[in-house]
Amino acid sequence: ELLRGESRRFNVDVVPRGLWAASPMVEQLVRSHVHSYLEFKCFAAARILTPHDGVQDVPSSKADLFTNTYISLREKRLLSQFLKLCMGEEASAHPPHHSLEQLLAARKFTPKLELFVRFALAAEPAEAEAGPEAGEGSPLTASAGLAAIRRYIACTGRFGVHPHIYPLYGSSELVQAFCRQSAVFGGMYVLRRHLAALRLSRDGRRLLSATCSEGGLLRARCVVMPRHVMPPAARSALPQPVRCALPSG
Repeated sequence: ELLRGESRRFNVDVVPRGLWAASPMVEQLVRSHVHSYLEFKCFAAARILTPHDGVQDVPSSKADLFTNTYISLREKRLLSQFLKLCMGEEASAHPPHHSLEQLLAARKFTPKLELFVRFALAAEPAEAEAGPEAGEGSPLTASAGLAAIRRYIACTGRFGVHPHIYPLYGSSELVQAFCRQSAVFGGMYVLRRHLAALRLSRDGRRLLSATCSEGGLLRARCVVMPRHVMPPAARSALPQPVRCALPSG
């Protein structure tokens, strides 16, 4: 009863999805002006569950790092030097078979620092998430781990002290915002339906109509959808994408 009475003061997102502050998705929201239909909030804190000391704050800035009481002064200096190194070091400097865990062990990282770097900054999946096919040891390579840490650092400070932002009213707002922007230009979203067939012109270059799974007929000049959900007949009529690399002389 208490929750029902306060239901207007909170929101429960069934499938929460945060966005990296400097990700291509955020850039696309700005370029398409979809961001004008959205409100975002920066994450207030990042925390990690440690094996023996409970939940601890993950430092996301220099101020957080040097005010953190969980790690020692020596560990703070070691982590600060490593983060500076990450921003200037090429991933190719490490053998491809080396894991992030091996890299940190070679730099004499303590278990506390390993926990912060591997599972918070680099977002390495835990053993239970990695699955048995990942094998023993770290499933994340050193180069991939350094790239993930660079992304974490690059996104930090853009909109707040943490690298992630979140739609204020839930991640479903992203889809609704694109729907609103599409409607401004005459677009229409068809929900809970899939395409059964596409009727094309004889030369196959012009769309005449689309048939929904429920039998409804839609007339439109274009339909936007992923290739893998297209009706088989229409998919086979489209030219296959050709990719190549052309070195410049």
